[in-house]
Amino acid sequence: VSVVEGVSMSAVVPRVDVDLEDVECTVKITRPLVGVLDSVIWTELPSGVAKVSADATLYIFDDDDDREPERRVIARASAYTIDLDRVGDVVDVFDQVGGEAFEIAESILGDDNIFEWLEARDPLGGEQVSQLVIVEGVFVEEPYRGQRLGPRLLTTLVGAGTGTGSEALIVLRAQPVPWEHLSEIELRRSRKKVAASYEGVGFAHFRQNIYWRHNAYIGTENLEA
Repeated sequence: VSVVEGVSMSAVVPRVDVDLEDVECTVKITRPLVGVLDSVIWTELPSGVAKVSADATLYIFDDDDDREPERRVIARASAYTIDLDRVGDVVDVFDQVGGEAFEIAESILGDDNIFEWLEARDPLGGEQVSQLVIVEGVFVEEPYRGQRLGPRLLTTLVGAGTGTGSEALIVLRAQPVPWEHLSEIELRRSRKKVAASYEGVGFAHFRQNIYWRHNAYIGTENLEA
């Protein structure tokens, strides 16, 4: 379940304002070792696929205490990057992975897939993609929501996984987390909040709460403090 910036209407948690200078982002990239054949890889990641994960850690300082500051992870994000020149059947690959990534892969690569849809909109659009990024999840702890930490962390995550190229297609599902306990009205409102936060940094709607962005930068100019 993909993205968090909305909150349940049934319980309001007081917001804790964050000084971005006190937040550190750590990114981890997991991929098979170069030269290892797919047939002997025991992990879920074949050649051409990498998993990128990121944590946003808040350093909490106490002026009256000389000890090291408290470290608290307040947001987490993860995604898969796929080299389309090396991976033939993305849906088949993610059938092994399962979860949110597989559901998104099925949604965008079934009938009327996203590449055909992009090409219909712009004959060059579908061709100018060499890398697909499927965002598995972005989670912000409830007291720290409403400060655009989700889009900031996602921007950092994708930038680390794709570099500065412009041939990456990023896809995600705009879904509040957790959503199971929300009423239908609350879920609809929360989805709109989540979608708006990512539309604000350049994502556009595809279908079924799936959103896309056609390059490696995710509107960083809109995230300036």
